[in-house]
Amino acid sequence: MTEKRESFIKEQGRFYGYGLGEFGFTFFLMFIAYHLLYFLTDVLVWPAAAAALVYTIIQWFESSTNILMGIFVERSHLKIGKYRPWMVIGAIGCAVFTVLFFVDWNSALWLEITLFCMFYLFSYTCYNLMWVSYRAMVGVAALTAKENVSYTASSAQLGGVASLLYAHIFTRLVSGYSTMQKGYIVCAILCGVFMVGGNAISAYVTRRYDNRATQLKEEEEREAKQLSFKKALTCLNKPMVIFFIGNSLRGSNSVILQSLLIYYCKYTLQRPEALSMYVTLYSLTVMLGQTPAAWLQRKFGKTVMYPVSGIFSVLSILALNLVGTNVLMFYVLVVLNSFCCIFSGSMIPAYLNEIADYTEFERGVEARSFIISIGGTSNKIASSIGGAFASFGLAVIGYQAGSSVTPEIAANICRLMTYSSAICVGLGTIVFLFYPLTDKKMEAIYAQKQAKLEAAEEEIEK
Repeated sequence: MTEKRESFIKEQGRFYGYGLGEFGFTFFLMFIAYHLLYFLTDVLVWPAAAAALVYTIIQWFESSTNILMGIFVERSHLKIGKYRPWMVIGAIGCAVFTVLFFVDWNSALWLEITLFCMFYLFSYTCYNLMWVSYRAMVGVAALTAKENVSYTASSAQLGGVASLLYAHIFTRLVSGYSTMQKGYIVCAILCGVFMVGGNAISAYVTRRYDNRATQLKEEEEREAKQLSFKKALTCLNKPMVIFFIGNSLRGSNSVILQSLLIYYCKYTLQRPEALSMYVTLYSLTVMLGQTPAAWLQRKFGKTVMYPVSGIFSVLSILALNLVGTNVLMFYVLVVLNSFCCIFSGSMIPAYLNEIADYTEFERGVEARSFIISIGGTSNKIASSIGGAFASFGLAVIGYQAGSSVTPEIAANICRLMTYSSAICVGLGTIVFLFYPLTDKKMEAIYAQKQAKLEAAEEEIEK
């Protein structure tokens, strides 16, 4: 019994130790999602049209760096590991450039836009380098389907803890200084500290699976594993295409909500402090909802729960139009939609790693980093779609920082947020109905993966 307990504790330490990486970069993601657009419109006081154009275009450019970083990591072979070094290097670069793009340079508009775009692209290129490497580590460290879900769920739970801390600390820090500009800089520095620290610990915990010895082992097969154009096309298989389109659509819902909630709470709900409570409820729901969500997925299958959760998500979002200023009803709908998001957003790494396993064992191409980067690019496309809806939508309905917000504009903010979100979720859910990797099919693939790993371990022992 003692040995089993020690083994369990050690196993959980490995899962949650890895998850500290997501704990670290979640602060950065939350900061960007909830406060970037507001920073452009109300802190830098850019014209709404200029902010909308920059906010949308920059994300399309940034999305391309995800695939480039996937190819880079796939082709790189540092002696100390394939993935772990880039987790830390990417985090450090992202931390530095994030502070720089939140600086108010007090210059001409064209120069401010140029500097912002340059530092933003540098920051997200480093983030994508870190993110691709971090997600790919699951495929290396997970030996079974259960471990794949465990790494993903543990990571998501710690991400939820970070979101909770963000709600109570960062949302107050942003406006807790003499100027919001100072608040943004302090928050950007803290985001960087958490990101670098979390990924450094994650890299240390997973050193057994990605180190000098594993790199030496791969040297003999390295030439055969090089990613060619033909192999890259093989990665664009049916599961990947369906995931990419479905996630790009459904994922944009979160971006729309996060970008517009600060306006919704302030002008429509007339409770600015509700944003902090929203982030708290969202974080608690994602953190505590992982266990029941995992049970539902085991019982009914992920291909069933994804569309069911999509339907309830659409209904909860549209119901926000009935809230008015009833903050309690708003909170209830937030919890329902947040729980539904677990079946799409939180399980993205699990989907991507099973697509990578399918591509390797069914199609004969090993390109995990590249596949992770393609999936990550769908997140960026979702950000671009959601960002376009949010930023251009504000310009269309007539919102302008510093001007009075009429009841009509306040109502239109709610309609913009809910209708565009519901459409994206609905379309993404319909696309995902055609996702072919059922649990039964994946069981056979994981059996092949286990056999391969056991054979490799026997060879090493000899």
